[in-house]
Amino acid sequence: MKVNYLSGGYFHSAYQSQAFIFRCELPESAQIMLSNEHSDYAFFVIADLSAVQQQRINDCLTFNGQVFSAAF
Repeated sequence: MKVNYLSGGYFHSAYQSQAFIFRCELPESAQIMLSNEHSDYAFFVIADLSAVQQQRINDCLTFNGQVFSAAF
């Protein structure tokens, strides 16, 4: 896996947690392996995500070198 950049750090007051979003590249031969903290993964159309998730994804996709920060 190649980490291209950190695009944002976000505070979620409802969960008292931080989320950090990185843009990464996986080789085509890579196999996704879940840790014991995860039970599943899936791909979604951006429009089907919550407003908070959409913002984090759009911030990542429009990254211009300045790391985004927001609180929800």
